[in-house]
Amino acid sequence: MARLNPEIDHLLRRAGFGISAAEVSTYQDMSFAQAVAHLVDYEGRPDDVDARIGRQDHAQVNASNDRSGGLFSPDIDIDDARQRWMFRMIHSRRPLQEKMTLFWHNHFATGFSKLANESG
Repeated sequence: MARLNPEIDHLLRRAGFGISAAEVSTYQDMSFAQAVAHLVDYEGRPDDVDARIGRQDHAQVNASNDRSGGLFSPDIDIDDARQRWMFRMIHSRRPLQEKMTLFWHNHFATGFSKLANESG
């Protein structure tokens, strides 16, 4: 595998979650400024990560059986939502967006117990 500019490699670890082997060719010939511009160009990167859930060449998710009846339901099951978020961090084409979501989550998040209507 070709090596990246050490500054870009460091940038990708700090502004995202590192780089996959498939992404090396994207960043290999970029300058540092071009790599930064690429990371912050959210509109230029498709947000298609949810559509890739279940592909064999991606991390697998497991459906919870308690509330969703065995279907992967991240909108109603907290365990599925956690898996979906982890999947997004691993496979997103917008790593800086996911890294910032993780950063701000610790600052602004509301507890699931405050959102869930368990009284039925």
